[in-house]
Amino acid sequence: MIDRLKIISIDQILVYESYSRQKAAKLADEIQNDARLRNPLLVYPMGDKYLMLDDRSLFEAIKQSDVSHLPVQLADPNTVSAHPWQRIVEDWQAQDLREFCKLFPRQITIMENPSGLPEPDQAEVIFRDKSRLRLNFNSDSHLVRADTYVKFGEMISRAVSGYRAILPVGDVNCLDPYPEASAAIFPPIFGLDELGSIAHRNMLLPEGMVRIDQPCRILGIDYSLAILREPVSSSEKESFLRQLIRMRMHSDRTAYYNGSVFMFNN
Repeated sequence: MIDRLKIISIDQILVYESYSRQKAAKLADEIQNDARLRNPLLVYPMGDKYLMLDDRSLFEAIKQSDVSHLPVQLADPNTVSAHPWQRIVEDWQAQDLREFCKLFPRQITIMENPSGLPEPDQAEVIFRDKSRLRLNFNSDSHLVRADTYVKFGEMISRAVSGYRAILPVGDVNCLDPYPEASAAIFPPIFGLDELGSIAHRNMLLPEGMVRIDQPCRILGIDYSLAILREPVSSSEKESFLRQLIRMRMHSDRTAYYNGSVFMFNN
């Protein structure tokens, strides 16, 4: 696993989603107080760039720490995967969605109470009365689909309150555990390569739309900000990182958990 750790230039990072300035400011204060980066960011190599797969608010907080490099963990292409976060929303009805779609008659077709499960390139909304509206994006291009969904996400964030969830796709009873909810949104699916091309074109998906699964995350390296700020090469900083990891492994300060880890209040 150590060979998947690198030190890279902060300018090599690509991002595909928006972020919370308030959350980034809070995280920046925590990083400054700690004077170190606790965990390497998870990235996906794309040529001479790296697609950022962790919370972008954390990346923006690190940028405020005046560092030129940062530690990263390279995602394993054989095990990493991208999935959509579903979203629970309040005070939002089917007519609101229909009115939005009228603004984009060429880009979106609405399917009323469709049968079967949505395709990966479709979005779906299930309402409190168990009715379903499926959004069919009328283009094979994932960039056009992303651009349309960005507008959809902006409209949702302005209009209603809500939060992320993992919900069973196609289950009309998915809102039963959420009595305050009016609808559940199931976004389209974007693969890692699609997210990369979205980032290369400086498009930004709505914050928190994509969740990344990567078994065997490396956490708790606690790399000093002072060293990251040193005017030396990334290879020298990476050499120090490997020495730091080896020292901790030899001193029994390393733990390995085989399986999923659930962290609350993180």
